[in-house]
Amino acid sequence: MRAAGVIRCTEEIADMVRETLWDVCEYDPRKISPGISSMDWDIASCC
Repeated sequence: MRAAGVIRCTEEIADMVRETLWDVCEYDPRKISPGISSMDWDIASCC
């Protein structure tokens, strides 16, 4: 993995990102486990 980022966006922006980037992972932020930092959870759930 080279970089990770958390971006809140519209479906239109998400479609554009999917077309221009090789790997994109999406997740539902409502499913983040309590007691774990959101960035750590994001990376772990997408990898």
